[in-house]
Amino acid sequence: MLDTLLHRFGTINTAEQVADYLTEHEATRAEVAQLAEALDDRISLAHDTYPVPDWPLALHRHYESREILAAIGRATAGQKNPCVVRGIFKVPDTQQELLLVTLDKSSGNFSPTTRYLDYAISPSRFRWETPSNATVTRDSGRRYIESPANGCSFYLFVRTDNQSPYAFLGPVRYVSHEGDRPIQIEWQLETPMPARLFDRYATLTPG
Repeated sequence: MLDTLLHRFGTINTAEQVADYLTEHEATRAEVAQLAEALDDRISLAHDTYPVPDWPLALHRHYESREILAAIGRATAGQKNPCVVRGIFKVPDTQQELLLVTLDKSSGNFSPTTRYLDYAISPSRFRWETPSNATVTRDSGRRYIESPANGCSFYLFVRTDNQSPYAFLGPVRYVSHEGDRPIQIEWQLETPMPARLFDRYATLTPG
């Protein structure tokens, strides 16, 4: 995960190669150590919770999309550093799906058809809109509204804008929906988000 940030191009190095790189580059090692110390002072959680045992992703921590792909095993040593992903990522060979939500879509990187209205309703509820082509009559939408009985599981990652990392909000469960193309879905978070994240993610509610 660290190497996807240190070296954004080329192939991903092993943990041993990363350690060797830091050993050989004193300035980089010193900068990483200083950054770790500074970030440690900002930690507000007493301990980390990992809701998915196979994923080294701590609940309510922040990650770049490349780190997320490495954490779920879709980017490994020897492979090319993955491209940035947004929106939806289906984990191959599983029924797991990552929902990568950007709340402020006012930047030029989003077209009118992708400016969905997503926001936190409460610390344990989140409103999310599917892609504009999703419909309740096809798998594009049914996989959400028929879960978890269909075996599908969903994991929510949220950021304020496209320059920020994603906060991992953990597993979510379908509650209700309305509309079509897109479908507005209300998710129940398995673990409520802390007040600091709720305040941030509820700011874009209508009105």
